[in-house]
Amino acid sequence: MTDRLSQQEDVQKLGVTNIVYNNGGFPRQGMDYEKSRRISHLFQSIPVRFNNFYVCLDDKPWLTVVETFAVMITRFLRVRLRMIKGTHDEVVEKLHVIGVPVAALPVNDQSELLVEAL
Repeated sequence: MTDRLSQQEDVQKLGVTNIVYNNGGFPRQGMDYEKSRRISHLFQSIPVRFNNFYVCLDDKPWLTVVETFAVMITRFLRVRLRMIKGTHDEVVEKLHVIGVPVAALPVNDQSELLVEAL
């Protein structure tokens, strides 16, 4: 996906915004912190400039995960990381205020992933 993004001229000039939607509960099997560490290193090698990271969350355990992730990423990315806390409706409203269209999120009102939208 990032390879396709990096080929677009407007993305090369303007960069992208990354939205991580974690509403709908914490995984029953727990969080894979090693996977988070690997992802943080991956972001350093992706040939796309990330302007913003918005992490949407509703559970307190996710807050710990995001704070841990923030420690592992570079300072450049850390200053662009923002947490948006609340229910699905609150998160959607906050994203709308900052200019993210609700239709861009592949989730329904129950915070379930819409696979056919991908």
